[in-house]
Amino acid sequence: MKHYFLSIPILAMLIFLSCKKDPVSPVTTGFFPMEVGNIWHYESHPNSFSHAEMTVEIVGTRVIDDNTYFIFETTYPGTDQSDERYFRLGENGKIFINWQGEEFLYIDFNRDINDAWNSWADYVGVIQEKEKTLEVPAGRFTNTTQVFFDIGMIADEEFCETYANGVGKLDISCVFGIPMQLTAAKISGVTISN
Repeated sequence: MKHYFLSIPILAMLIFLSCKKDPVSPVTTGFFPMEVGNIWHYESHPNSFSHAEMTVEIVGTRVIDDNTYFIFETTYPGTDQSDERYFRLGENGKIFINWQGEEFLYIDFNRDINDAWNSWADYVGVIQEKEKTLEVPAGRFTNTTQVFFDIGMIADEEFCETYANGVGKLDISCVFGIPMQLTAAKISGVTISN
């Protein structure tokens, strides 16, 4: 009888653990790799008017409206500033962002050059270039894709981001602000630096 009482809690625990939802699978390929622990380090372009640094790290996941998003935490070394953004992979390689409680298509890397879409926070996104070669402090990357974001009725808020397959964002350039370049990254446990 004593053995039955000991096995009931163990059996209940096994049933509970087997019913638990599996964590979201990492996205280890494509232009927007998403896995908890991925980290990217950026510094301002050498010709920039000011020096700045930025680190982006995937620190976890969060379920919002039945969708699981990866939490991208951006910090700025030397300051107490940080922010979080929530991204997930959708069908056909589309990247979605949850911005202020609403989901938007962030980037569709399968679009043709000059094919625009409504993106987040009133931005319109467009693929500007594909199969571009770009050299940044972290290395030289081929077959990259450059994405342009713009809010049509506002001046100087537009920016470009260039992405490499299996690495993610290589650089950020903008009309107003400090252009940033990738200096190092750790993607799926692999260090990327020059």
